[in-house]
Amino acid sequence: MSRRVVFFLINAVVLATAATLFLPNSQPVVLQLAGTQLQCTGGALLFGTYATGFVICFLSGLPMLGSGQAGNIAKLKEWQAQDAKLLKEIQSDKEKQLQAKIATLEVALKQALKK
Repeated sequence: MSRRVVFFLINAVVLATAATLFLPNSQPVVLQLAGTQLQCTGGALLFGTYATGFVICFLSGLPMLGSGQAGNIAKLKEWQAQDAKLLKEIQSDKEKQLQAKIATLEVALKQALKK
């Protein structure tokens, strides 16, 4: 299961739990906002503020979930580039070793022919 699905399911369960706890509270509450009075239940007020925070946190968390995959792809490309560079170095080292062995054999052959 992807991280996005888990993130969504956890948040949905928490939101449902908050609704179950807050909405049955039916005590009336009067809010004064910008000179106007709003009347609602205490549970609706609590749930409304929680739901607003939930939506804000959920929407702000979505970009972070997607960036992990982009970061993994970038890191994978970086590793592939390093692997290619390492393979070239290994090939170059093998060639240098072979050239050194050939030079050693040539020197040994010349010495053997002189005797």
